[in-house]
Amino acid sequence: RQTFAATAGSPIAAGVWVRTYREGGSGGDTACRVGLDRSGGTDPQAADVVWSEWTESPDFWRPVCVASTATGGSFTVFLQHRQAAPVWNVTCFDDAVVLGGAAVPADLTALFVY
Repeated sequence: RQTFAATAGSPIAAGVWVRTYREGGSGGDTACRVGLDRSGGTDPQAADVVWSEWTESPDFWRPVCVASTATGGSFTVFLQHRQAAPVWNVTCFDDAVVLGGAAVPADLTALFVY
């Protein structure tokens, strides 16, 4: 987790490339997601955390994004993984992007255009 300064009421966003692989198990056993605590808290289980969908991506790197509105003077970004396949698992995060205010694009996929 990492906490960033924000202005209450301003847009916030985070995104990261993810890649997963598992041996055995079933779809979704090995997955990644990104979350935002809109008030700057540090508990990933808090009600104020907004999460992206769980993403499993065994064939290629895939961007995962989430956006919301800051409710206080800071916000916290969480990267979370799930490894439940019975044999072995790989979960990878790379090249995270965190934005606030006017820098947040309307289309979050714009965070990953190089």
